Amino acid sequence: MIAQALDLRVVAFGACIYLAAGIMRRGWPVIRSVAYDPAQRGTTLTARGAVYRALVIVQVSLDTALAVGAIMLVQSFAVVMGQDAGFVIDRVLVEEV
Repeated sequence: MIAQALDLRVVAFGACIYLAAGIMRRGWPVIRSVAYDPAQRGTTLTARGAVYRALVIVQVSLDTALAVGAIMLVQSFAVVMGQDAGFVIDRVLVEEV
């Protein structure tokens, strides 16, 4: 049986993307809370408020798309790993160059 190994470059890339997305996702509310003016509580929707709402909508849709994509990737990997290789692997010689 051929041993399967993780490519550390792929794992590192995924971890970097995950951390960057987490920092951006949690960083925006922090920036917004620092710039928050309590005197504007009862005012109408400003341009900044409209941008904030648009960013929230984009963020939720991207999070949903990423979650669905991750689920589909895992399911596809499980299907590929479960398929027959097409040949008998009992007497296969594997050599590294």
